[in-house]
Amino acid sequence: MLDAALDSSGRGRGEERAPGALRAAGLLDRLGARDGGAVHARIDDPRRDPATGLIGAAQVRQASMAIGAVVAQVRAAGDLPLVVGGDCTILLGVFLGLPAGTGLWFLDGHVDFFDGHTSETGEGADMELSILTGHGPD
Repeated sequence: MLDAALDSSGRGRGEERAPGALRAAGLLDRLGARDGGAVHARIDDPRRDPATGLIGAAQVRQASMAIGAVVAQVRAAGDLPLVVGGDCTILLGVFLGLPAGTGLWFLDGHVDFFDGHTSETGEGADMELSILTGHGPD
């Protein structure tokens, strides 16, 4: 189990506390999973990038690369990664560490297919599906 504590608003509203709360509730032990620790995935820049429309664009990229690298390492070791977060933006990093052509079954409370211009908030959690499918900001 790998913690990816981030909040794509860049304002620390609470999403980044989800992995810690799930650990405190005993998720790791209940699953019998190995502790993969935490990946540095902090997004604390609340500014919306003028080119992409994405809040904390550089930090979203860095966090995604860090998550993807750990997911790839876990897979290379022959294990299945479980990445725990509270913000849909972790999906970008997870998919960077998976083989090309990996499918996704996705259920969420809102569309997640906005781009940097149609998203009212500019949060990565509004755009991760559009980014993954090549319809969002780069």
